[in-house]
Amino acid sequence: MAALWSVASGIVWAQAAPPGAERMLSSRVELNERLAAWKQEIEKAGKLELVPARIYVVDGAYILPLDTPHRAVLYEFFRDTGFRNQFVRAHAFNINWESALEPGKRVSFVLLNMQRMPEFSGQEEDLLSHEFGHVWLHARGMRAPTYIPGTLACEAVHAGDMVQHVAIRMEQDERGFRFREGWIEDLKKALRQTEGQPRATRPTPDVCQRLQRLALVVDLEMGLRDEEWSERRKLVEWLGEGDEKLRKVSGELLRVFRSVDLSERLGYAAALGASRAAAQLLLERE
Repeated sequence: MAALWSVASGIVWAQAAPPGAERMLSSRVELNERLAAWKQEIEKAGKLELVPARIYVVDGAYILPLDTPHRAVLYEFFRDTGFRNQFVRAHAFNINWESALEPGKRVSFVLLNMQRMPEFSGQEEDLLSHEFGHVWLHARGMRAPTYIPGTLACEAVHAGDMVQHVAIRMEQDERGFRFREGWIEDLKKALRQTEGQPRATRPTPDVCQRLQRLALVVDLEMGLRDEEWSERRKLVEWLGEGDEKLRKVSGELLRVFRSVDLSERLGYAAALGASRAAAQLLLERE
């Protein structure tokens, strides 16, 4: 994360980036008919502008192409080290922004991390529909926790994901997006990375990684069945290995999720409150 940023004549550039990279690359995302229709529905429901954009990471430099809509707004986010650390780990990221100077002006960004796009070759619709789902919830008043830059910015990200990912997969199913095949392939890669690693005997010291593991356990338990992926249980067990508190917290959290209707605002709010409480429990010193 050593990229150095500067502003010159209103243009954002990454000092470590290849010369002219912002001009050679494009942020433009072409939407198919199904995604374009959902985009219009989201914008109408939320009275906002939905902006998909491609962001590039080259040799540690974060590049916002010159044609990126609302580029100056995004620059302010990418100035933050915590935000960059979260973005570089993700295939995609969404931001809901409201102008402090123009009341009522709202923009929701769906940012594709082009460094990781080869991992999603041929599955861009799956990825975009998932991120559109985050904005769809936001537009309906089912908000994620407010992102506050800092060392524990990941708490807001993962606490929100715990409930939002479950609700989004329900919406993807309803709209006919066939996302599970690509998701399972991604999970298989994650499981293969665990092979040969020594068995964990204690929780990971990385608090953001610990919260991410909790969110993935909840996602696997709520979004997949054993008949859809035979190794699902194996990954769940690895995520909780050596971390009795994570296993206990995830079990309690799943009981809450299964007792509420996540498609309704009241049920969603109850689940989100539980996920934030679960995140705080994991962040407490042992």
